[in-house]
Amino acid sequence: MESPSPSPSNPKGLRVLVVDDNAGDRWYFSELLRSRDYVVLACEDAETAWEVYQGTPTPLALVDLYMPGMDGTELCRRIKDHPEGQGTVILGVTGSAEPGAMQRMLAAGADDFLTKPVDPHLLDIRLHIAEDRLQAEQRQQGMREKLEGATEELKRLFANLPDVFFSVDLNERRLVQVSPASSTVLGHEPEELLEDPELWPPALLGSDDDGALWAALASGSPGDRVVRDYQHRDGDGKTRHLRTSLWVDSADSGEAVRVDGVVRDVTPLERANRKLGRRNRELASLNRLSAISMADVSSREALEEMLAEVSSVLGASAAVVEIRDPAGGSARVPLATFGLGGTEPTPDGRPSHTTLVGRSIDAQKAILETDAGALTNEGPDYVRPEEHGFLLSLPLRAGEGTLGALVLLGPANESPSSRDRTLAENLAHAVAGHVERMEAVRTLRHNQGQYEGLVAKLSQANTELEAFAYSIAHDIRAPLRTMQGFAHALLRNCGEELGDDARDYARRIIASGKQSEELLADLLKYSRVSFKELELKPVELSGVVAAALEQMQADIQESEARIEVREPLLTIPGSRTILMQVVTNLVGNAMKFVPEDRTPEIVIRTEERGSKARLWVEDNGIGIPQDRVEKIFHVFERLHHEEPRPGTGIGLAIVRRGMQRMGGDVGVQPREGGGSAFWVEVPRDQERGWRPWSHRA
Repeated sequence: MESPSPSPSNPKGLRVLVVDDNAGDRWYFSELLRSRDYVVLACEDAETAWEVYQGTPTPLALVDLYMPGMDGTELCRRIKDHPEGQGTVILGVTGSAEPGAMQRMLAAGADDFLTKPVDPHLLDIRLHIAEDRLQAEQRQQGMREKLEGATEELKRLFANLPDVFFSVDLNERRLVQVSPASSTVLGHEPEELLEDPELWPPALLGSDDDGALWAALASGSPGDRVVRDYQHRDGDGKTRHLRTSLWVDSADSGEAVRVDGVVRDVTPLERANRKLGRRNRELASLNRLSAISMADVSSREALEEMLAEVSSVLGASAAVVEIRDPAGGSARVPLATFGLGGTEPTPDGRPSHTTLVGRSIDAQKAILETDAGALTNEGPDYVRPEEHGFLLSLPLRAGEGTLGALVLLGPANESPSSRDRTLAENLAHAVAGHVERMEAVRTLRHNQGQYEGLVAKLSQANTELEAFAYSIAHDIRAPLRTMQGFAHALLRNCGEELGDDARDYARRIIASGKQSEELLADLLKYSRVSFKELELKPVELSGVVAAALEQMQADIQESEARIEVREPLLTIPGSRTILMQVVTNLVGNAMKFVPEDRTPEIVIRTEERGSKARLWVEDNGIGIPQDRVEKIFHVFERLHHEEPRPGTGIGLAIVRRGMQRMGGDVGVQPREGGGSAFWVEVPRDQERGWRPWSHRA
């Protein structure tokens, strides 16, 4: 036998057995098949081919008819008799012109034939047909396997399903089959039901003699469904709610001959339906209470409508809401009533532990009382013994405490059951919500009056403060300028007549006046930053920094400062005016506070820090001692009093106040290599509708 030549990349993966005693024909067939990516098993005689097939059955075989020893006809028979032979497609090949030769091979099991010499195109057609047959066979085999699996699965389901399946011969009214679930659902084994003709009708149909049912089934059409609900008591005395569904099956003549049925235990469903009904009634009532409350959240009339609804649902004849006295103390006062006629409740000042309602509020639990003596002695004054045989007090909870109580009254024979009390507690929650909103509205109105008075006082104080600031700006600066003017005139007109000390005094007067003017200007800036109304918008820091540096151009040239702005800078939410003041003050300080032998070097940059944006102004100045970091942002705080440094001590206070007004913060860190790194930052405030900050495009 020639060795097969499988290809790892063979797309078909189809093995074919080639059997021919002629070496040339065998080679010819093998090459044609390999060109189609078949895996070829080539044999020169039928005996070898049979041994190969038994070891490795192939889905396709090309068999020559005439061979020495075992011929092709016998090989075809053996292959087809093999357990896997029906899945093999055999192509018979012969060079004989004998009319019956190919007929014998087809009768032996060959599926198709070719005559030598074999035309390659004809072989290609035959192979296509063979492949289609193989694929069809594979699909059929897969379907058979699935069908067998599905049949077994159905058998298992039939044995394990919780419902009872059964069939009845309609003509003989005889039970012919029943599923094993009858033992758990009905309390009877299948054998018991099949053997006892009097046992199965009441168990499966709910009746042992129902002529109307049998008549309806006998006259029914195929597919008609009859449903019967009934109660069944099994051998253990357990009662179940069962539902039987029946379908009629007819013979070819149309006559009804069999009834198929399913018995289902619907006991849990019945319980769920009853529970659902109660829950639906509860939800409907809660929805009505919510609608009443939302219609007017602060209305006492709405609360009275809610009391009417609660009374109707629970069968009470009267209802009252009592709350703790808003004026303080332990007394309870009526807030709303329903069903009391002309009786008007009065505040109850008795100690809580001596009254039914008080104990309910203090213990935060419902209290139901039906004793006439207790109702008279411990009940509220609106209880009428001739009408009210029960009192149900339900605490109105709010947070960790109680606002008061919902009190229900009614006849003794309509006293709420345990289920009614559960419903009553749920309805009391809705009433408590309305009462809580009423109290909140009352408190809000009280607080609103106080708030409006406080706003008026603050507005007046701000107006007076602004007037004071303007007084500083105009009235106090005017004498300072006059003083400086006279000092300048004195030096200009009488300078030669004055001594050295007198001229020095005059120059000191001018310098002190200038410093006082700067101090007043900074105080005015601080006042404006603190009290000016702000409108926060997205601000491009690139534009703010550029404008600030242009404004400070003269000071920058005088100090010969080198300033590096690391673009791009962020766009942040803020006030452009305040940010201009912040940048100007920080850059101005960076140019002022440097050693005399050092040229100011300043770096301005921004960065994102989680939910905040930060602007840095870094310098190479004199630095800030760690114990003074917090103090330098206070008003009039100066770092070096002994050194003649310029400034009023208000600049950094203005920076901090401005950032606080924008909801931000300010700080400073020592810079590696000397100097300080001042930073200001603001949060992203999405509630104002701002986009997250972004780099400038």
